Amino acid sequence: PIPLLVSGLSGWNDVPYSVVPIMQLDAHVRAPGKVVLVGPAYPLEFGPDCLHYTSDGERWLGEYFAKVYDKVIFRGEKWDPVRPAQIARAGNVVTVRYYVPVPPLVIDTTHVTDPGNSGFDFLDGDTKQAITSVSVADASSVTIALATTPTPGNLHLRYAENQTVGTCIGPTVGARGNLRDSDPTVSFTGHALMNWGVQFDMPVP
Repeated sequence: PIPLLVSGLSGWNDVPYSVVPIMQLDAHVRAPGKVVLVGPAYPLEFGPDCLHYTSDGERWLGEYFAKVYDKVIFRGEKWDPVRPAQIARAGNVVTVRYYVPVPPLVIDTTHVTDPGNSGFDFLDGDTKQAITSVSVADASSVTIALATTPTPGNLHLRYAENQTVGTCIGPTVGARGNLRDSDPTVSFTGHALMNWGVQFDMPVP
């Protein structure tokens, strides 16, 4: 078997929301071991054209691919990026339990600046609802407190799907989030190789 390793799309700037990274995650889940989602691109360094990586960003991305390739091909291990395993709600509190390659989860605003609510958006239909706090609950879970208790229906939670149309992309601007694991893997070129949360759009009960 020859797996397809995929870099999660983070580099769009023509619309606020892109279905492409959502479909990439869907392919990873539906074809386990055949399609392997390495991780998102938003922590990487982009160039002044706001569309492409710098040469250093390309090297950084290559190291992420090498790390996952080593696990999947050489070690024969299953790979899951930082992605939701389960979403639950109790009143106005949403809890997201994650697959975490190297616990614990961390909300990191040093490597990636906060776009607001650590990159999370809660929606009722197409209408965003106010979030009052986002916090790490334990090594593999995040809790999101809403300003009000929503009525069950067309509720869903998004992450890192918050692009400002016409702006650049990368760790300080554009679609991004602040959730990562604690992977200490050493980079040959001096980069941090923690695994960052991938974009998602999932229903909430």
